[in-house]
Amino acid sequence: MIKKIFKNTNMIYMLLFVSFKSYGVNCDEISPNKISQGDEYYVIKPVGSLSKNQIKSIQSLLKKYDRRLSGTSSETYCYESNGRKTVAKDVAKIKSGYLNLQDNGKISLTFNVYNLKDNTNYGDSLEFFGEVTSDSLMQISSNTLLIHTKNRKRNTKGGLYVFERFLSVSPSGRYLNIDSVIYINGFFAKNRTFSLKK
Repeated sequence: MIKKIFKNTNMIYMLLFVSFKSYGVNCDEISPNKISQGDEYYVIKPVGSLSKNQIKSIQSLLKKYDRRLSGTSSETYCYESNGRKTVAKDVAKIKSGYLNLQDNGKISLTFNVYNLKDNTNYGDSLEFFGEVTSDSLMQISSNTLLIHTKNRKRNTKGGLYVFERFLSVSPSGRYLNIDSVIYINGFFAKNRTFSLKK
């Protein structure tokens, strides 16, 4: 059963990332989990902590990147203009980034970002796992880390929405490649990628 779940999960990730690279963004794209789960999709279930072996495997995969990084990032997203959904893309330069691995399994990535579109600098970060988490480790191999996240977040008006992220971390030589697809309330929100070099 576990092997079957991982096999299906790998297929979902592969189809998601290949689809966005090959066919571009569809602003009405529905999360594959929402399609398969229906209303059950909006039920947020607790996620267990990482095992010691999982933490050890993650640290072994990423430890050589536990230092200063630089590179590029891109973000493709949808926004509404004059009643129509439009696709936009921002490209940024990662002037400096830092990967930090903690003993409890928490992964922290912090960035100093320069947006090439509007010539602005800003800080950004990604965090996974730790003692209290909504991140699930879907797969770890010698060259890939697959993480699924689903939780509720609060918007600027005080309302709640369901945040879902499929994320792939792929070390390759000096490079650390990160690809993520994010859904809000079950619908596509953005595709974000990082190409980082140690």
